[in-house]
Amino acid sequence: MIDHAFVYLRFQKKSIVQNILFDIKYGGNKAAGRYLGEMFGMEILKRFPSFKPDLIVPVPLHLKRLKFRGYNQSFVIGEGLGKTLSVDCKEVVARVVSNSTQTKINRILRWKNVDGIFQVKDDSEISGKHILLIDDVITTGSTMEACLVALLNAGARKVSIASLAIAT
Repeated sequence: MIDHAFVYLRFQKKSIVQNILFDIKYGGNKAAGRYLGEMFGMEILKRFPSFKPDLIVPVPLHLKRLKFRGYNQSFVIGEGLGKTLSVDCKEVVARVVSNSTQTKINRILRWKNVDGIFQVKDDSEISGKHILLIDDVITTGSTMEACLVALLNAGARKVSIASLAIAT
């Protein structure tokens, strides 16, 4: 079950939001990711001043993609969010299957593409805790749901989700 769900920006093709997210994801602009994470955190606290998860967990990249990009954009956004919320951001979930990119496939294939691809590294890191799961963009929600299921199956007490942007 999802406790809270937060989205900061609306993603549309050929928009400024797309340009910024692409710069964070593919252009190496970690500073923009952290800054937007901080701003996102301020917005969350403005609306929900008592919101305080135990841990922020970014949706992970597979090791191959991580090596290619050099960093996980969701982790960078989570660092900024964590700075504002005073919560640690930690990579406790692994992407154990190197699936193909989801950017060019339809909604049904996206759900099939992420089934069973995430695994919590150490259940004791999340057991009994309120986790805030963070990703850069939600399109269909399939990636977020697959990661959320892994966290709940590993013993998370509750999971909230946050995404810098949502595709409309």
